[in-house]
Amino acid sequence: MRTLLIASTPPHPPSGGAAQRTALMARALQRLGEVEVLLLRDEPLDDAALEPTRKAVGPVHQVRLRPFTSRGLAARLPGFGRRAVATFERRVLGLGRDAGAAAALRGLLATRRFDAVLVRYVAEAATIGYERSLGPGVLDVDDLPSQTAGEAVDHARGVLRRALIRHQTIVLRQQERLIAKEFDAVLLAAATDIGPLGIPGAVVAPNIPYAPPGARLSPVGWDAAEPGRLLVVASWNYEPNAHGLRRFLDRCWPLVRRAVPHATLDIAGRMPQALSGLCAQTPCVRTLGFVTDLAPVYAACVAAVAPVYHGGGTKIKVLEALAFGRPCVVTEHAHRGYESTLPHEHGVLVGCTDEALAGACVRLLGPDGLPQRLGEVGAAIVAESFSEDVLSSTVVAAVESALRARGGPRA
Repeated sequence: MRTLLIASTPPHPPSGGAAQRTALMARALQRLGEVEVLLLRDEPLDDAALEPTRKAVGPVHQVRLRPFTSRGLAARLPGFGRRAVATFERRVLGLGRDAGAAAALRGLLATRRFDAVLVRYVAEAATIGYERSLGPGVLDVDDLPSQTAGEAVDHARGVLRRALIRHQTIVLRQQERLIAKEFDAVLLAAATDIGPLGIPGAVVAPNIPYAPPGARLSPVGWDAAEPGRLLVVASWNYEPNAHGLRRFLDRCWPLVRRAVPHATLDIAGRMPQALSGLCAQTPCVRTLGFVTDLAPVYAACVAAVAPVYHGGGTKIKVLEALAFGRPCVVTEHAHRGYESTLPHEHGVLVGCTDEALAGACVRLLGPDGLPQRLGEVGAAIVAESFSEDVLSSTVVAAVESALRARGGPRA
């Protein structure tokens, strides 16, 4: 059996959340047989950048994205109307059909035998104009564009801007449903996305902390933990992460330091210069840059913090901290998708306001052993509910379900 995995980010090296989930999807599909990758790129990658994916997964195809053409309503409009709606879809919604990508996919399917196709993200499915006639298909939603857009309302300035975003959210939700209905199976990262998407039979393939093949993250112990040390890990080039860190340093960190004068904060991850400068000016904050081996960094801290207030997807770093045996202080947004499996005080402390978030940090810096207790509980939950076996089994079942709906794999 051969499956085509379509994404915009190569799965290897798995240096970010999108690449890590794509790598995990590829590993799950390899349980069924051969896997090839089709990358949708604004700028194609060179052979050196593609080699890690070729070694770990298989053949890689690329298509360079061109100006969008439209689908749905706009496809039935005359020239100017079609262009206007296509521009709206691309620039405002981020969902539109790319003529070159659509043609490249159809050409690839005509010349290579694929039993199934798995597409990462709704936007990518729109880009290639995926439709049922192309064969058994699985859509991995991961982030719902409508949800990301809707969360921007709280950060928008002006009545007109907020009204536009609300309308955009409604249109996106309609588009998401139309796109998802073209697939035989739909995977979601969180159970809370099932209702908004409104697709019967959609199943949860949870985001999980990434580990290399044959390895697993495990609790790191407490001997090296430094009293008062907190840790934040993220990719700081992603604006929602950078916004959250700036807000935490401005509003929460002074409250933590006032209550616990010896408190220190380590920040791991690549960081733009402006944000690095802000961190350098903040008392008792240390930036570590990109860290290849996170185990010693987690071992040195008492707890982790996920100060994220908007943006798509579930927050993998919450699970990563718990897998290493450290409790995590989370915002209400960072807790989204984990409410049922990781309720408050079961590995995580949820702070719905800046004061509550700071207060949760202070609680974990106390002398009563709370970090150890919460860390143990969180690690057990992650091992049971967020393992690679759970994810892979769900992905395999989705592909097999898509194949059954079409009469099984090709002979």
